[in-house]
Amino acid sequence: MKLAHQDRLLLLAVMLSAIVLIVLGALQIRWSRQVSQAARERIGTTLKAAMLDWHLDLLRQLSAPALALSTAIDAHEPVTHYLEEYEEWTDVAPHPDLVADIFALPHAAGKTGKTPELLRLNPATGSVESADWPANMEHLHQILKSPSDLPEALGPPPVPPPGVRRTDAPNEWLFDPHIPALVYAAGCGEAGPQRAVSQCVIITFNSQVLEKTILPELAQRYFGSSGGTRYQVAVIGELSGQQTVYTSNANFDQDDFRTAESRMNIFGPRRPRPAPPDKESSASFRPEATMSSMQRGSWRDFAAPVWFNVIRYTPADRDWYLMVTPLQGSLEGMVAQAQRRDLSVGFGVLLLLTISTLMVILTSRRAQNLARMQMQFISAVSHELRTPLAVICSAADNLADGVIHGEQQLSQYRSMIATQARQLTGLMEQVLSFAASGELKPQYHLRVLQISEIIAATVEKTAGLIEDAEFKLEQYVEPGLPPVLGDVDALSQCLQNLIVNAVKYSGESRWIGLRATIAENASKKEIQISVADRGIGIKSSEMNRIFQPFYRSPSVVAAQVHGTGLGLSLAANIAQAMNGRLTVSSTPGEGSIFTLHLPIFNKILRQDLDQDQGQDKDQDESDAASVSPSRP
Repeated sequence: MKLAHQDRLLLLAVMLSAIVLIVLGALQIRWSRQVSQAARERIGTTLKAAMLDWHLDLLRQLSAPALALSTAIDAHEPVTHYLEEYEEWTDVAPHPDLVADIFALPHAAGKTGKTPELLRLNPATGSVESADWPANMEHLHQILKSPSDLPEALGPPPVPPPGVRRTDAPNEWLFDPHIPALVYAAGCGEAGPQRAVSQCVIITFNSQVLEKTILPELAQRYFGSSGGTRYQVAVIGELSGQQTVYTSNANFDQDDFRTAESRMNIFGPRRPRPAPPDKESSASFRPEATMSSMQRGSWRDFAAPVWFNVIRYTPADRDWYLMVTPLQGSLEGMVAQAQRRDLSVGFGVLLLLTISTLMVILTSRRAQNLARMQMQFISAVSHELRTPLAVICSAADNLADGVIHGEQQLSQYRSMIATQARQLTGLMEQVLSFAASGELKPQYHLRVLQISEIIAATVEKTAGLIEDAEFKLEQYVEPGLPPVLGDVDALSQCLQNLIVNAVKYSGESRWIGLRATIAENASKKEIQISVADRGIGIKSSEMNRIFQPFYRSPSVVAAQVHGTGLGLSLAANIAQAMNGRLTVSSTPGEGSIFTLHLPIFNKILRQDLDQDQGQDKDQDESDAASVSPSRP
């Protein structure tokens, strides 16, 4: 009942451990998903902030020349004063070559329909020159000739970002992305369709400087290494007939526009318009998230704050978009990879915990089995000691009381006492040998032995047992066997234990075979000494356990066959100490054959022997020096 109760407790502990591990695994998956979602949003928010910073930096550089001229324009000063403001700006500007040309239209056409005169500011000569309209500005020319069309070409009314003053955002300027250029047209469309532009300034930008210098610097500054993740950056839109303004990836594909990780409309959202007739051209545009949107995923497709009104010649004109994608795939893939890595580490820890728990359970189980076998060993030893002691005590009492008369009875009692004394001596030797093998390395006296010498010592020690049990011992020693290296007492003790087991487990059979031959194993010759019986045999399921200390077969225990479970364990230890091994083959109901394998003596074994003897001698001298009294 006690063992059953322990088994139930062990099973309960295993079930509780399994439940805890399953719960921990489920929580690990749940927490990993939550962490991955938070990491995804954090990376997206960081990416959106970097894109907005990129946008503000670009708008600062584009609006810098406009801000420099705004003072003279607002004061309605002559056009020549624009040059002074511009030259002051070029002295401090990081990229003065960004501005290609500055044009001015100081006079209005009025009702006469007269074409406004175009003036070009020439910083090199410090003069204002008349100029013809460049070809890339023809569309802008047509719009400025008909100011009533200007509001239709604009986006929504300019609204500066929160906290930004009007002087910081030159929202009276218009941006033409096709040139590209900034256009100042004060009071457009305020007095009806017949009113002309009263004053106009056009700042054109060098698209090569924008593409080769400004945008690469911004891409490196804000996306070169963001949180350890590198991105590829592209700016797409209408510019000089091209749809790609800039890309950091030489293999950029226009189809990447639809699969970009995050997109931002650089110049803000469009004013609502009727659906364009060309449905195919607008198919790639998706609804954009506004700046006030706080929903998850708003960083994927959104519009920047409006700084400039954008001039669009047709409703199908393509806006400028900033497109950002990680170099190593998508953010979803990166987060999923990190999640898999975290789950692998977490489940690795759980696996180690599971293995540790199983090892503790197995160790506890083995400890219980060992304790049970030790208790059986104590019981067996007690029984083995009690029986011969009882016989000896009874014989001694009979002798002391004078019950025994005659020489025949005395001889019988002497033989009985001697037999029981040998049994006690053998039992004590087994116990002491096992105790010595567990605490200290046995000291063997190795020397070259003939096989016949080992067989003779074994037969001499077991002759009384075999005779009393009325067994027949059949011997065969192959002639001319080479010698072996070993301890004759230890090897005879090993074979003696095998013969004792054969006597115990032979059942009705009274036959034991002792055979010594030479055989070849793994291309090496060896001596094989086998002890065979025709007894009860050994089950295949017990083959791997019979050499364990204290182990006894349940069927043997049930049959009340006396023994301690140490004989085969000691025999196997002796064989291993002699550089050999002990094997068994058995068939239940037909008998067993135990074979002692010993290597043939050669020079290598002699060298090992000399080395071992030298080490033993040095150790003995060291021990003697440590305990001997010092001399003056």
